[in-house]
Amino acid sequence: MVFDENIPNSLKASTRKKRVLPSLTVHQKWQGFFRSDDNKKELYSFLSEQVVTVANEDKQVIATNGT
Repeated sequence: MVFDENIPNSLKASTRKKRVLPSLTVHQKWQGFFRSDDNKKELYSFLSEQVVTVANEDKQVIATNGT
């Protein structure tokens, strides 16, 4: 068995906080979701914004959003 303890203000706790993404509703039928161009545009826009905000400070990230 493996046990884990959540210690406040630990390195692990701070790393976990950085991984938390904004809440969003997950669509139940992905195939139907991706048939809509509006849904795809909204998803790609969200992903491009998120990849820039969670990027490592040591790396340069360039993401496009729209045209």
